[in-house]
Amino acid sequence: MAIAAHPLASLQHSRIVYRRFAVVAMYIMAACLGAMQVVTLNSGTLGILGALGLSTSATMWFWIDSHVRSRPHPWSLQFVFFLTWPLASLIYLLASRGGVRGLGYWLLHAIGLSVTIAIASVVGMLVVMLLP
Repeated sequence: MAIAAHPLASLQHSRIVYRRFAVVAMYIMAACLGAMQVVTLNSGTLGILGALGLSTSATMWFWIDSHVRSRPHPWSLQFVFFLTWPLASLIYLLASRGGVRGLGYWLLHAIGLSVTIAIASVVGMLVVMLLP
């Protein structure tokens, strides 16, 4: 006879899965932004949509992570995070993970997102050059 898992344990596991999804979504949005820089040179609308998608996925990560850590934040703070996510993510990681560890996570993802944008730009440039 198997013992049923506690319902909160499955909720916590699903939040962790969603947090990973939010990070993957940020990298996908960064790749789309990098490719759009080459493919659509003068399209402000696509750039704004890409930036909104990146801000939304970063805010989704913040919201889910605060719930995983059992310290949810009010909606107004989530709105501020959405508007200022690069700086707000640094402040949040410094406060929630500790000084050096939070700074390390932030630098790791800042470099990762920058490299993702650069690689997607190069791939987009190669696709544009190879297509007739």
